[in-house]
Amino acid sequence: MDKPSILKEIDVLIDEGNGILKTKWYDHESCWVENDWQVDDSSFKPWIIGVIDFIGNILPEDSTYRTEIKSCRLNSFKHCETAVSLLGRIRTGIENERIKIKADNKNENKNYEDNLKILFDRFHRVARQLKHRHDSRPTFDMDDEYDVQDLFHGLLYIYFDDVRSEESNPSFAGANSRGDFLLADERIIVEIKKPRKKMTDAKLGEEIIIDAARYKTHPSCDKLICFVYDPEEILRNPQGLMNDLNKQDPDFLHVIIRSR
Repeated sequence: MDKPSILKEIDVLIDEGNGILKTKWYDHESCWVENDWQVDDSSFKPWIIGVIDFIGNILPEDSTYRTEIKSCRLNSFKHCETAVSLLGRIRTGIENERIKIKADNKNENKNYEDNLKILFDRFHRVARQLKHRHDSRPTFDMDDEYDVQDLFHGLLYIYFDDVRSEESNPSFAGANSRGDFLLADERIIVEIKKPRKKMTDAKLGEEIIIDAARYKTHPSCDKLICFVYDPEEILRNPQGLMNDLNKQDPDFLHVIIRSR
């Protein structure tokens, strides 16, 4: 996970923590601590577990912040307030580069773009090979978009650990959509498309632009990569379409079209 993604996640955790602080209530039956203000236990427990796991993933093992966060496990107002304060200090330290992100962060995959490019560039060869099976066994043909999704789903596990299929996306303009695959650690949605017969370049481009607007509101997505597999060469000008789409929102949307 890169620095902007980490800061974004910390902001989310801080906002959730501040929301939990607003649930404070006084425990009249407790006598072990004076003025024992509490927060909602059902909200605090999953939140603090998530905070501890997240900080453990991004900071080195010798970081004192990891120890301090782990000590905030009780659902008291004081522990919640301390955890929120620690998150704020960690965020400031990372932003100002006084706190170093763990070098061997298991969520970091600096080569994800290269790995995805390999899958895109070699997908057709894999699909073609599956048509030639031993002893005339049934082949696996790329008849429609779902066939392409199924094969690509399996290939993603070569390089990525946390691949989530059919991720729900927030509604947009009264419609609902889903990303085909969410690479959770990389915060990337990979969308798979296969042009239908008689589909025009303009129609496909319109679909992708609409999808990009939807996916940009997805809370776990920082980038949408759309892979268009067109072995029948239905698209008239794939290079031009790809160039135009990649100018739409270059920091978020990236489109790859392959026929061979």
